[in-house]
Amino acid sequence: MRTALFILAIATESLFAQNAAAEAKPVYLYYLFAVLGGLLLNFMPCVLPVLSLKAMSIVDKSTKDTSNKNEKTVSEKIRQTLPYTLGVTLTFSAVGGLFLILRASGQAIGWGFQLQNPAFVAAIAILFATMAFNLFGVFEIRAPVLTTRPALGDIMTGIIAVVAATPCTAPFMASALGASLTLPAFAGFLMFPLLGLGMALPFFLFALFPKSGKWIPKPGAWLFTFKGVLGFMMAASALWLVWVFDALTGSAFLLLTAILLVAFALYLWGREQMAPAKNWARVLRYAAILLALGFAFHFTYAGFITKNKKNNVAQGWQPFTIQARDAFIREGTPVFIDFTADWCITCKVNEEVAFTKKTMQYFTDKGVALLRADFTNLDDTIADEITKLGRAGLPVYAFYDRKGSVTLLPQVLTEGLIIRAIDSATH
Repeated sequence: MRTALFILAIATESLFAQNAAAEAKPVYLYYLFAVLGGLLLNFMPCVLPVLSLKAMSIVDKSTKDTSNKNEKTVSEKIRQTLPYTLGVTLTFSAVGGLFLILRASGQAIGWGFQLQNPAFVAAIAILFATMAFNLFGVFEIRAPVLTTRPALGDIMTGIIAVVAATPCTAPFMASALGASLTLPAFAGFLMFPLLGLGMALPFFLFALFPKSGKWIPKPGAWLFTFKGVLGFMMAASALWLVWVFDALTGSAFLLLTAILLVAFALYLWGREQMAPAKNWARVLRYAAILLALGFAFHFTYAGFITKNKKNNVAQGWQPFTIQARDAFIREGTPVFIDFTADWCITCKVNEEVAFTKKTMQYFTDKGVALLRADFTNLDDTIADEITKLGRAGLPVYAFYDRKGSVTLLPQVLTEGLIIRAIDSATH
């Protein structure tokens, strides 16, 4: 089902693929793209670990309703989805508003710009690791306000889901984000809450069809296994963010050390929750927690002020420059440009799925020059080129034929899609 959905999305978006000189589409069509893009974000690998927390919340509520024999009405279930929707929509609006303001002020940034900041990446990596430790049972979150007002927990889940979603660009999103930069201010800003509504849509559908909850099994030992699986998913997300941090700074070891110290502090806190110490033992325990967190901050700070960026241009590719692109076009050589970043998960999936030996051999046979524009760190030149192509986020794939005419490919690629797109552009 998931594969069929993405094939349909890629095929549909391909029909709307535009080159740089194409005419603008009606605004309502871009709004539809925003909703569809938000919907498809739920199936992207960067969002799934956080959505698993929402799934855990649904399981908890369903099992409680079952144990209490208190079946919720459709309207009650819809009301339960509103806090999560509010968190997603407001966060998309806040990030999108900041994105548009920075762009309007002349900042050369793209969607997911916050992941070019090592301090932000380190903070989210530590947050995801902390959530994993919580799911593993190292410590418990005992916030009375979350117990008496579970809606706050749903809002926080929505906020974290959007933060996790920014490295991914789902089908249809690129066109909507690109349009947000060219439309009048309010019309462009409206794209972002619509993305949030699209992302929250599956949970509304779940509430609208009460029988869909009957697949959830009865409470039992499986819940502990489920939490463990979710914990490993969150740990994998934290590990990926450490890799992104290393791409930005070359200091993965320092961040891993900080996470280890945070884990030690949380372990001590969990011990205090299960068996509170007395007198001086408690003082020593809290002192050790504060000391571990202090050193964790020190190592994190030392990591993100380091700049040892590595060269990520793979074999067969050349670093992108405007001069290199223009030189190839003047020579009559077709050019394929991959605008990518280490924090862009969709980019990395495409590299494994689409840029295979078969595709690389096809490029060689066609005499196509390959340029890779690495946007892991902020680069004004690359940001300007992405904007000129009518896009606002990654990935972006641009093919220039021998005459210099450009064709944009969809954000989710396959071998066949690349070959068909280039064959179509060269005939």
